Amino acid sequence: VSATPGSPTPVVSPTMTPVASPTPMPSETPTPVATGTPPPNPTPSPAPSPVSSPAGPMAVTPKLIRFGMHPVGSETSVKIVDVMNPEKGGQPLVIASVGTTTSQFIIDPGLTTCNSGTGIGKKSRCKVAIFFRPAATGKQIDQLTIQSNAINQPQIVRLEGTGKQ
Repeated sequence: VSATPGSPTPVVSPTMTPVASPTPMPSETPTPVATGTPPPNPTPSPAPSPVSSPAGPMAVTPKLIRFGMHPVGSETSVKIVDVMNPEKGGQPLVIASVGTTTSQFIIDPGLTTCNSGTGIGKKSRCKVAIFFRPAATGKQIDQLTIQSNAINQPQIVRLEGTGKQ
């Protein structure tokens, strides 16, 4: 506390002391916190970039898979999507993500070799194995999306199937 010349009111100058972590006072009552509750205003973190440099084009076949008609709750046989790096030179192709938007078209992890982080060398390929398990009757439509560092990404494969009783 100091007095400014010519002023009857003392001026309080705060001093800053660095603190490693706050410690509760013994008289404080802890506030209950619900587990799994997000903070009031979370700060979104930026999405990581799959790779730093782009590769050439990616080739994906087929572009459409029709699973046909199947009883609700039953699984179809697996269909294969080939993902190829046709380039003779350039950067390796790196898969960032592979996924569908509904739970009725399912990627078989045991047979799929194209996973997040998979590198596909020049003139090489990997595969995505997918099957259909209808949860409702009627025509079901989805898409398989393959993200990578290819200049023509994302690649989309249309998925169709019909659920029946």
